[in-house]
Amino acid sequence: MFRSEQQGAPRLGRASAGFIVLPARMLDRMGKAVLIAVLLFSQLHLLSIPASAQWALRVSPATIDLLVHRGETVGTLINAANTGDARVTVRVYPMDFRIGKGGAFSFSEPGDESYSCATWLNIDPAEFELLPGETRGVEVAVSVPPEVEPGGHYGALLFETMPGQREMGSPVTSTTRIASLFYVTIPGVTDADVFTGVEIVSVPVPRWVRGAPVELGVVVHNTGNVHLVAAGKAYLTGFWGRKIGEVGLGETVVLPQSERAMRGTWEGTLFLERVKAKVVVGYFDERGELVNEAAMMSFWVVSWQAVGVLGSSIVVCAYLLWRRKRRRGGAVAAVFGPRIRRR
Repeated sequence: MFRSEQQGAPRLGRASAGFIVLPARMLDRMGKAVLIAVLLFSQLHLLSIPASAQWALRVSPATIDLLVHRGETVGTLINAANTGDARVTVRVYPMDFRIGKGGAFSFSEPGDESYSCATWLNIDPAEFELLPGETRGVEVAVSVPPEVEPGGHYGALLFETMPGQREMGSPVTSTTRIASLFYVTIPGVTDADVFTGVEIVSVPVPRWVRGAPVELGVVVHNTGNVHLVAAGKAYLTGFWGRKIGEVGLGETVVLPQSERAMRGTWEGTLFLERVKAKVVVGYFDERGELVNEAAMMSFWVVSWQAVGVLGSSIVVCAYLLWRRKRRRGGAVAAVFGPRIRRR
């Protein structure tokens, strides 16, 4: 409450003061009552609205690796689980897929890719509803045509949630798609019909760096006709072959006639040194034997401390040379100066 004794405030008499104070108290009490009523109403309103239910779809296994002969049919089972608290409708359909150099997946219509097996996948059921906490198996029959090229063939089953209605009647417009990947290998008449091979395309290493972290990597190309798993590692050495460290580049699946990149980070600390990186990529060939491919690259580590020391050394050397030259010039003037004056 404002007091009438404050500077700049008008002075009020008793009557006018009483007339103003009384409504203020009433308003204060009414305000408290209104506030309590609003709070009670809002709490009751919130209690009357149920929390929006959510569904969560999980599919397993994520990848299926099969060896199927031509003209043969093999069955497998994929489980779809609803781990949420709302029912959801799921639709299942086949698609082709491709893996980019950086590991990004892209999907296309069945038969778009030359190595497609999406048209071989028969699904039962193709659409179903999952209650909260329910798990349902989807039977998949992989029927290989009698005349098909040996090697790797690939496809995906996409589990897509269908838009529906929540309990309060509001529509659900968001959808989720989860893929289960099929890697199908068709054996040939002879072992030579299915083959693997890896070629190191490039080793992306910087020419020089100022220090850690240093990004290292390798790009590999699958020259075979079946997928393979490649793993990479970089071995680092310094001056005179001194071992500096090792960097794991991870492992990745490489589809036939495609490229994949593997990367790693080196956290070592160096002052000034030329580093040689030997990158080794290993994989198992069609006979199950380990094969290693290697490539060499080098880069310079020139830290800011090294630049500072080198710059300071150049400045000091230049100063010493200048001072030495000046002293020599002074000595020559002292020896030949008097003779020049006599002339």
